[in-house]
Amino acid sequence: MQSAPVVPSPQGKKGAQRVRETLEKALLNVLICLSAPATGSGEALPADRASSKLTPIGLMTLDGDEKAMAHHRHAGMGVFLLRAYQGQGYGSEAIRWALERGFKQANLHRIHLVV
Repeated sequence: MQSAPVVPSPQGKKGAQRVRETLEKALLNVLICLSAPATGSGEALPADRASSKLTPIGLMTLDGDEKAMAHHRHAGMGVFLLRAYQGQGYGSEAIRWALERGFKQANLHRIHLVV
């Protein structure tokens, strides 16, 4: 039995463009990254070196329909993590971070998880 309502298939250029446009319009659209392991010296890395040591492990979006946002102030949240990083608390941390931004900074009233 298949759990997805459609059979996943490559989307091509038009599909990729639709995804890009959707992500560009999102309220929040960020990469979830791990920083480089500590050097052991206790010193922080300079900003230019620290950013080059980030490892992308997932994506998080917070997106709301324009009508729903204008009237009800609610949005949907999507969290996508690479399989190797699932079950280690990274998703929970990212969700807490996005909820704080959604409620405190974007003044949302409700956030639902899109699965």
